[in-house]
Amino acid sequence: MKQTWYVLVLAVSMLAVLFFSPFSSYALFALNCSPVNGTPPGIDGVYNLGEWSANPQITINTPIQTKFYCMNDSTNLYILVDALGDTTDDNDNQPTHDACSSSNIQACDECLLVFRDAADVTTQAEVWGMTGNIIGSHLPPDTEVSIGFSGHRFYEWKIPLNSINAVAGQLIYFSSPKLCKGVSNGGSFCASMPYDGYNGSDNEWPVGVLYSDTSTWTPIVLNGSLGIPTLTEWGMIIFIVLAGLGAVYYLRRQKTVKS
Repeated sequence: MKQTWYVLVLAVSMLAVLFFSPFSSYALFALNCSPVNGTPPGIDGVYNLGEWSANPQITINTPIQTKFYCMNDSTNLYILVDALGDTTDDNDNQPTHDACSSSNIQACDECLLVFRDAADVTTQAEVWGMTGNIIGSHLPPDTEVSIGFSGHRFYEWKIPLNSINAVAGQLIYFSSPKLCKGVSNGGSFCASMPYDGYNGSDNEWPVGVLYSDTSTWTPIVLNGSLGIPTLTEWGMIIFIVLAGLGAVYYLRRQKTVKS
């Protein structure tokens, strides 16, 4: 009797653990942001890979070779979009139009980051311009961003976690779709990760991403702890049902033994 009871308790515990998680099962396939150890990366337009994690979380090979690094502490998300394939700092050489300006954003280099939380709330962070000269942006509150050049274009970001409805230890979804090309759109969300104003090339991430379908986005786990997790609603229901069945089984066995 004791052996059977132990097996039942073990089964209940395993099912509880299955539901004892703040993340969906998709977290098994998620990318992980690195922890900030010591001084966080500077958002200063100075290219310094030593400030970032050793390996990028995302590598895009074409059309613009790009590496994406993410780090976070308890309050901020730090991102470096390292556009190794964009080697033009002066877009005056663009043969079809003039240089980057507020009236000619199609010639500006641009970068777009899009985040979506578990409640399906979407936040976009976008910047366009030239080295040391941000022509325009759409940013979450209190976000810091710089556009730099060191033989190639790069973008540095510091985004408060609360501005994208996130906390350390949480899983969020990330993408960079191709959105709203053309000056006729008024410069609103016209970018990808990144867009090269010199030749009109731009990346998208993930390849084939659909803005309206989160399952095509990349899940990223923010480094840190959410503290003590709680059972999900279904986990709690199943736990109570199994615990109740276990109690009934135990009482019946006790009755049988006594009789």
